[in-house]
Amino acid sequence: QSGVEVKQIIEQSRKNVAKFINADDENIIFTSGGSASNTLAIKGYVQKNSCCILYSPIAHKSILKCVESYKYSYPLKVDHNGIIDIVDLREWLDTRDIKPFVIIDYANSEIGVIQSVKQIIDMVHFYNGIVMLDCTGSISTIPLDVKSLDVDIATFSAHKLGGLKGCGVLYKKPNIELEPLIYGSQEQGLVGGTENVLGIASLGKSIENYDYSSIS
Repeated sequence: QSGVEVKQIIEQSRKNVAKFINADDENIIFTSGGSASNTLAIKGYVQKNSCCILYSPIAHKSILKCVESYKYSYPLKVDHNGIIDIVDLREWLDTRDIKPFVIIDYANSEIGVIQSVKQIIDMVHFYNGIVMLDCTGSISTIPLDVKSLDVDIATFSAHKLGGLKGCGVLYKKPNIELEPLIYGSQEQGLVGGTENVLGIASLGKSIENYDYSSIS
């Protein structure tokens, strides 16, 4: 019975997170943090799919260190403010045949720059690519609507929303296949190991009454 109750807590938190970012429950995966979500998304996708990685050079270290191990990974151009060069990205997409896997951060937590994510997502989709959006730096101040943005993968950390550290979220569209980094039965077989129940529960509770309008 105790196990059933714990399962109910996890699934209620999953529902809360899904509602918070306008996703479907089954597309929410709990991890051990934002960096873990980023690593699972990148390594998991590349191991399952033939693609070329295009990434923001001002992304979080968990992304930068992860992509450097892949031969076909290229930094996007950014201006002196950190804004991604849309023209350069379009030219790159227009002259390559390999499927693009574009990785950007919604907002940079160090310099505060906010990317034109919808424009980038629409452009990449036009060229049959996918976009991963790191939202850890933005989730506390910029609402995330994964369906409106039509983003393929999104990640963020629980503690940015008042939850406990050691819990992260990975959203992915149902057609996105990932290879697990840790094997097991939990989280659709993508994140093996006993769940961080307290972390997951704290996230589910912290976003129940989260109010973006109160943030100055």
